[in-house]
Amino acid sequence: MRKLAAAPAQAASYLNKYLQPVQAVDERRVARLIAALDSEEFSVREKAAAELEKLGEAAAAACRQALVKQPSAEVRSRLEAILKTQLEAWSGNSPEHLRLLRALETLEFSGTLEARQVLQRLARGAPGATLTEDARAALGRLRH
Repeated sequence: MRKLAAAPAQAASYLNKYLQPVQAVDERRVARLIAALDSEEFSVREKAAAELEKLGEAAAAACRQALVKQPSAEVRSRLEAILKTQLEAWSGNSPEHLRLLRALETLEFSGTLEARQVLQRLARGAPGATLTEDARAALGRLRH
C-alpha cells in the first residue's frame, strides 16, 4: 500500500486494471430464481439456491428485498443462508477481500482525480454489492 500511495497516478492506473465493478444481473432472472425457492420440487429449489449463490453479491439486494416481503419459511431459510454465505465471504477477512479493501483504501487515501474516477466506476457496480457500497462510501468521504 505504501508503494502504491507513493505513486498515486500509477497506483490509480494499476488498480483501474485490477479492480472490476460487480456486474449487475438480470433482475427478472433473479426474481425467477427467488420464486423457484418455493417450488414444490426439491431439485428445483436446490438448483435455484445454487444459482443464487453462484451470482453472489450481484443478487444480494434482490435477496434482501425478498426477505422484506415475508416469504414462506422455506424461502426465508434459503435466502438467509445465501446472504449469510455472502456476508461471511466479505467479513471473514479472506485474502481477496483484504486486497480489495486495501485497494479501495489506497485510492481513497490518494484522493487524486484518477483515483476518484476509479472509485466512481466501481460505485456504478451492482447495487447492494459490498464493493459497490464501499466505493460509494469512499467517494462520500472524499467529498467532505
